[in-house]
Amino acid sequence: VLILPSANHDDLNVFLTCVRPDDFGSTTSVPGAAFPWSDGFNAVSELTSISAVSAFNGYPEFKTDNPYTIVIAYDPTKLAGVLPSLLRIAHFDSATNRWTLLSTPSVVDAIHHTVATTSEYFGYFAVVYPASAWQ
Repeated sequence: VLILPSANHDDLNVFLTCVRPDDFGSTTSVPGAAFPWSDGFNAVSELTSISAVSAFNGYPEFKTDNPYTIVIAYDPTKLAGVLPSLLRIAHFDSATNRWTLLSTPSVVDAIHHTVATTSEYFGYFAVVYPASAWQ
């Protein structure tokens, strides 16, 4: 996972954690979070947790005023015949307890097996495709 700031983020300390697909069976690996397939998405990457705390007071931040670029690698063996162009990055919305596709455009690099987009949110992310695309 690569995080690229698109603006100055000196006021935040950002942390990154990945949950391996092997851990998907354990609900303790993603506290309080449903998995992407419960909302109709098939994940082809690890679940990636991006969190941030204020550098001023250490309180958690859930959103930033300055979007950042996130690049997540995916496993091409999990595509099961689905075209890479259908891949998007989804975000777990803790307010609704649902996975949603980020509304910003995604860039799929089928050669390096990555998907990139921008986000203003912190939390869990995954590269997904709609389960309805799998035949």
